[in-house]
Amino acid sequence: MPNTPRQLVFLLHGMGEHSKGWSKKGVDYLTKGAKTLKFDYTVGADREVEFIELTYGRFFDDYLKDYENHAEALSKLPVGVINGLPDFSKAIVKAAKTSPNQDNMLVTHWGDVALYALALIGPQIRDWIKLQIEETLLQRGYPEWSVIAHSLGARVIHDTLDEWFTANPNAYMVPGKPNLLLMIGNVIALMSRDRDVMWRDTLVYPHTDMKRGACFKYVNVDHPMDPFTWVRSFDPMPEWGDGAASTGSFFEPVLKSSHLTCWNPHAFGHYCRNPLTQAAFFRHVMGERLFSPIDEEQLPKAMEKYRKATIEGGYLNLKDQFEDLKLGDIRELKKFVETLKAYFEVLESFDEDC
Repeated sequence: MPNTPRQLVFLLHGMGEHSKGWSKKGVDYLTKGAKTLKFDYTVGADREVEFIELTYGRFFDDYLKDYENHAEALSKLPVGVINGLPDFSKAIVKAAKTSPNQDNMLVTHWGDVALYALALIGPQIRDWIKLQIEETLLQRGYPEWSVIAHSLGARVIHDTLDEWFTANPNAYMVPGKPNLLLMIGNVIALMSRDRDVMWRDTLVYPHTDMKRGACFKYVNVDHPMDPFTWVRSFDPMPEWGDGAASTGSFFEPVLKSSHLTCWNPHAFGHYCRNPLTQAAFFRHVMGERLFSPIDEEQLPKAMEKYRKATIEGGYLNLKDQFEDLKLGDIRELKKFVETLKAYFEVLESFDEDC
């Protein structure tokens, strides 16, 4: 049996094409952050905290291979899921076969969102994710576990855990709920038809009780210039988890608009590079502790170093332009895509690899 760490951290990617190794840049930033913040535990392969990436893009690939000439399938989405989608379905399905970059990432990413919303795709992905987590935990002797989910991955793990603990209350005992859900660039709210219902009905909320909610700690990290969270942010209502947000189990570090280091603020690596993201993860990943497992005095020093790497001067020049891109109504996909296109045209000068 492989060395059993104290904590397994499963990584779920977001929209776009992701091959094996997709998480390396983000994990490298987190690993460096552990040293900078003097995290009490070792991080890496076969260490006390071990990252395990999960890649589910093949489900999108298989679907596109079988149905690329049947884009009308997208038009069968329930009315209101993404209004205006039928008019763009053929272009989106075609673009979803392409790796994302500055030129095509809008339609590529929306292609994945649309395909996941199809009933044929979502359940397959969720069943596979659940199976991978269950089998890995069993093989490792059921260590504690957590999840870092980025972008569409946040919706995938949300739906997976919701179904998992609803269908099988015994799952609270084996394998037990995760210590931490770290949602990065969270698109759950953007993909929800009725946000009120989502907050009232879901089991995916943090709670200190072992048999309530779907995690012990929930951390949400959104960047104010991330277009996929900026249009409709993750903003829990009071009835979420019977007031889970006030139990000391929900945390939301405040990233600033000036915390920008590459052309794509939605990128997984871009989020993980920020010491505020790193600190939020390391504070809570090991479960309840009497003292912070990081040296809190190191965080201001790390932030000062990080600020020197941001494009703060560029941001000040772009601020007025971003205000002009604000949307009053996101119901029309065409208007949303056009706005995002303009958004990324503004960011073209930020050419650092994200």
